[in-house]
Order: sequence, then structure tokens, then C-alpha cells
Amino acid sequence: MFAPFTVSLIAVSAFAQPAAGCQPISILSFALGSTAPDVTGTAELEDFAGRAIRSLERIETIQVVGHSDRTGSQRSRQLVSTARARQVRYMLISYGLPEGIIVATGLGDRHPLFPTEDNVREPQNRRVELSISFKPTAELVGVRTGGEGAPIC
Repeated sequence: MFAPFTVSLIAVSAFAQPAAGCQPISILSFALGSTAPDVTGTAELEDFAGRAIRSLERIETIQVVGHSDRTGSQRSRQLVSTARARQVRYMLISYGLPEGIIVATGLGDRHPLFPTEDNVREPQNRRVELSISFKPTAELVGVRTGGEGAPIC
């Protein structure tokens, strides 16, 4: 079983503006020992998927990046971060996003939000981050820019 971790929805506002700059707008909690988010986290991911589907014609890829804290071996940290990213990817696919645009990667403990010594539990380092890469503007001729695809933040 895995320790709880969070999902940071980072690029949600970029649905209308490909430029980065939004801070995470949602931190999602996961049940202890689970790679599946709790009810609130599931609702947040479902909302993210719905917004992405409405902006699908502009999205090139969705990156799902898993992270871990520094507990366990280096190998176990890598495995758990990858398992978390894959779980979130599968959930996004189950909500209707095309699997071909979603890339899941685990980075282990290489990019902590809060650096710690080995074997120190830090819940905020156990996370999955989502980001979006957009198609070049030239491919978007005729795509609407308002309405349901409008920016979130």
C-alpha cells in the first residue's frame, strides 16, 4: 500500500491562454495507502477532465507527473510516483479524455516541494501534477475563445 499523496492541478487556467502563470488551484487528497483520490479529489479530477474535453481541439498533450517523498528505497519512491501518475492518467481516460494525449511519468523524489532528509515523511511531496501543452496558434484558426472553453482563473 502507498502513503497518501496530493494532486496539483497546475495548468487548468491555460485552457484559453497557453502561457503559463497559474498557481495550483486545487490540492487533492488521497486516502491512506491508496493511489485513488478521495471523493473530493475525484470530483476535482472529473471537473478538470470536463474542462479539458471542452477545450480538446486546443490541447496537444496533458502531462501527469507523479512525485514521492523520501521514505523507502530509491526504487520504491520511483515505483510509487509512477503508479500514482498512471492511476490519475487512467482516471482522466475514464472521464472521456483520449488516452493518446495523456502522458504519465513518475519522478520519484527528485523534485520535492519541501526538501527533507531520507526517511522523512512529507505529505506535500507525495503528489501528482497535471499540466497542459497546447497546439501552436496557427492550428487553432476558427476555434472559439470564449464560452465553455474560457479561462478558469
